[in-house]
Amino acid sequence: MTQDQKNHRKMYGTVLAWFVQSGQPLLAIKLIGTITKQVLKDVAILDAQAGLQGALTTGVTRTRLAVKQEAAEKAEVLRGLVLVLSTDDKVTAALAKPVGSYFYGSDEAFRAYCQLVADAVAVLEKSDLEDAGYQPDVLATLTTDLKALAETTGAATLLQAGSKTATDALVPLFGAIDTDLVRLDRLVHAQHFTQGPLEAQYEALRRLPKTPAAHQFRAKGLTPFDVPQLAFNILDESVPTPTLYNTGGRGHDVVFYLGATPTSRPAPGQGVLVKNGKKVTLADYSALGDAATAPYLLVMQTSELAAGGWRVRG
Repeated sequence: MTQDQKNHRKMYGTVLAWFVQSGQPLLAIKLIGTITKQVLKDVAILDAQAGLQGALTTGVTRTRLAVKQEAAEKAEVLRGLVLVLSTDDKVTAALAKPVGSYFYGSDEAFRAYCQLVADAVAVLEKSDLEDAGYQPDVLATLTTDLKALAETTGAATLLQAGSKTATDALVPLFGAIDTDLVRLDRLVHAQHFTQGPLEAQYEALRRLPKTPAAHQFRAKGLTPFDVPQLAFNILDESVPTPTLYNTGGRGHDVVFYLGATPTSRPAPGQGVLVKNGKKVTLADYSALGDAATAPYLLVMQTSELAAGGWRVRG
């Protein structure tokens, strides 16, 4: 959600909670009760869509390396099936090498070898595949990843289409709720002479909450050697473009990364290494890991020295 959308959603919750409590007498008016129930349903749909937003965003935003790793994993599983099920000696000979042997070569050679695996699976007997426990989703994922690798270049960001798409999908939902609330405004105002105090309470709650002009997130801590330190849960804080600092002394190196738990360790090569006295500003969290499954931002000192320090701003 954008900040404006978050403000609207907060106001919806305040108004609906008031109707259930102090404003309950107004629900006895049939049309007010009907519209309030509809708003309640629409807000539930809105929340479901907003919850999907995070998944769409983090699922779509990945580095090319992450996509390549996934493709290699899927292709190797499928290669194993081909070697077991295929009766074509030429095919099995062509797929004699592990997919990993092509991983650090040229992208073109890697994609070609993975495509060879995919093509070999396509000609296997369906009944044999079923007997072997074949999962069609594996080939579908491999095909999608190979297409993504063929259509992009570089090693940084691959796709970032999810965020805007998901945010835009919320617009009509907010519009429908706002339209119903305008109708409620008029119906509640019509009770001015019989329920004046309730009308005044309702109007006070129908105002959007004020948002600070600027909000600066700050977090800091120490970095004992080889011990993961939790910075924050990225789902709980609105820090879309964090700046990572290493405040340690000479020789201190720290790595920032995403983990599935507050104590997760980084996988080999995962995360962003920040030298002492340096800072790195990120456009998103994709360089640190998969935010869809690992929402915790962690820091770990890799230098075998006394504890240094870290800081995050956003």
